Amino acid sequence: SRTEANRKLSAACGGELSILKRKGDQIVQALVVAPHPDDDVIGCGGSIIRHIRRGHTVTVVYMTSGEAGSLVHPKEELRLIREAEAREAASLMGFDDLIFLRNADGCLSADAENATCLTRIIRAKRPEIIYFPHAGEGCRDHRITHEICADAVKRARGPWFQECPGEPWLVESV
Repeated sequence: SRTEANRKLSAACGGELSILKRKGDQIVQALVVAPHPDDDVIGCGGSIIRHIRRGHTVTVVYMTSGEAGSLVHPKEELRLIREAEAREAASLMGFDDLIFLRNADGCLSADAENATCLTRIIRAKRPEIIYFPHAGEGCRDHRITHEICADAVKRARGPWFQECPGEPWLVESV
């Protein structure tokens, strides 16, 4: 079943994953990959709202939980705060499909684990469009997120990446 498949994908990626929604027979799906909670809203919040208003399904993947962004709050406490803020922002915009991968904030790595995880998500969600940071951004986690996303989009479209089950998927717009 689709629910069981999403549970397995969620477990494989260590995040939270909800069921892919369809509109008739046509999948209308946008995927946003954000280095930290708030980067989705700052980077493409207007586009997210436009998708929601058009009846599209939006999923946001957070590569980290932004837990290193304070000298006052312990990392675990700040992780909980930032993830709650992300959920609240998504709710205000009208969606709730969030995936927290919980990589170490400030130490994101373009490794096989992240490439595999994001490729699985792309194949499962089957987005028509993906938003992610530009390669030239100043923050290291943002540049690494770009690198991971560009790699995962290429891997998702071909049959050669055996670590990721599911049919290959070509993202129409990046």
